[in-house]
Amino acid sequence: APTALASAETYPWDIKCDGADLYWVNSSNGTVRKMKKTGGTVTTLAQGQDLIGAGWYLGSSKYLAVDANYVYWTDLGTQYGGGGVFRVSKN
Repeated sequence: APTALASAETYPWDIKCDGADLYWVNSSNGTVRKMKKTGGTVTTLAQGQDLIGAGWYLGSSKYLAVDANYVYWTDLGTQYGGGGVFRVSKN
């Protein structure tokens, strides 16, 4: 039977695993999330509000990729503009 690892996520989109952790984006609010692939605490690595002061208006995150150090993702922006390609440290 399926096991729920993270519930109450708003429009989760795309998911990647680096061997130990799972990473995903929430398309509705521009968050990048992380948790152990075995379950546990969900950590927010970035959220759309972090970049508003820099002229970015995130809120439609779609795809992500991971490497040894970073999580990369795309965001379509909002009606105010501000989409782009971003990265955040995995730690």
